[in-house]
Amino acid sequence: MLAHYLPRFYLAGFTSAEVPVGQEPFVFFYDLAEGRWRRRSPANLARIPDYYAIEDSTGRRHQDIEAAFAVVEDRMADLLRRKIVLREELSVTDRVRIAEFVALLFLRVPVQQAIIADQLQRIGEENARRLYHFVREEPARLDEIKREIQRTTGVEITPDFSVDDLDPDQYTVEPTRNAVIVQGFRLLDTLVPHLAAMGWGISFAPKGSSFVTSDAPVFLHADRSTSDSRPVAFTDEDVQITCALSSSLALYATPKIERLEYKEVTASAVEQINIRTAARAETIIIANSEKPSGYPGLLQVLGRSTS
Repeated sequence: MLAHYLPRFYLAGFTSAEVPVGQEPFVFFYDLAEGRWRRRSPANLARIPDYYAIEDSTGRRHQDIEAAFAVVEDRMADLLRRKIVLREELSVTDRVRIAEFVALLFLRVPVQQAIIADQLQRIGEENARRLYHFVREEPARLDEIKREIQRTTGVEITPDFSVDDLDPDQYTVEPTRNAVIVQGFRLLDTLVPHLAAMGWGISFAPKGSSFVTSDAPVFLHADRSTSDSRPVAFTDEDVQITCALSSSLALYATPKIERLEYKEVTASAVEQINIRTAARAETIIIANSEKPSGYPGLLQVLGRSTS
């Protein structure tokens, strides 16, 4: 099953306004590897086969996560149409549903999934090294561990498996795809309530300007000194979160403001948000034209020129 890591309805919010009669709607996307703009329909962009499939012990792949995504996406599409575009007040439930969508958009993309995989690998390596030193201190502990594994899993460890076989320098630790998926979405329990409680600004692009998105749409920023090298986290008190919701709308969220604000922003503000979006992109920038707002600065961030 082809899984969209960017929802189709979301991509449809960035389709070109100049689609020829009889042609399927399309977005422009800047291919960072090839350094050029291309066109593609939302149905055929940002998708990977079975990307969120959970594989059971028999090798069968289950698509439960895709089904859960569909519920979140339908709710967000409805809220965009009925409330956000019309600048209506948002209920607590509305805010939670929007926060679910944005937090998922942050977690589900390959860029963030790779970060989660790296984190799990480091944890696994640290645990493997602790276990090795624990058993080396008292080799008899290995027999206890073998018996416990057999008791809890039914798997019998061979008698010739020794303490040296636990040496983490002799093997690699790699998290399974199942583990990465499950760990990533466990973070929703933390991210969603935190985001829902922030102050939000919903920005409307002025006529002639448009927001872009990318394969990593959610950008985290904090105003810190250059000597502070800590990565910005979703739950930081000084975090500023930006995410384009369509070519005409963008969300700005931060604990620094206390209420919901709908506002028209300047073309300059659109350009700055676009540059932030481009800064986190890994493979593609998505827009409704080949020259979106802030195009020269956007490409400069990517190390390219407009010539």
